[in-house]
Amino acid sequence: MTGPDSEFWILAADGSEVEVDVSGCVIGIERPEVGKVWEIIIELADRVSGTVFLPSGTFLCREDVRAQLPEGMESDSVFVQEITLEAFESVAGHSTRR
Repeated sequence: MTGPDSEFWILAADGSEVEVDVSGCVIGIERPEVGKVWEIIIELADRVSGTVFLPSGTFLCREDVRAQLPEGMESDSVFVQEITLEAFESVAGHSTRR
């Protein structure tokens, strides 16, 4: 699915924003700003039992999806009980907050 119906924009209460593109089962996040928009992104990832792929090549995953991962992906993954902002920042190595 591509086109105007697959592109979204999220604006958080503090004015931070992000572009979102949905294609099949992939949600792409483009140019997220520092701020509360990260809380929305991370909550979405956790609610859909998503896997967050970081620029470092590491995947942040909930423990309950471990068995569903393709072969070989487990060695590049960090598993947590819940995807939270704190877990994301720990794995990503940077703060998402202002």
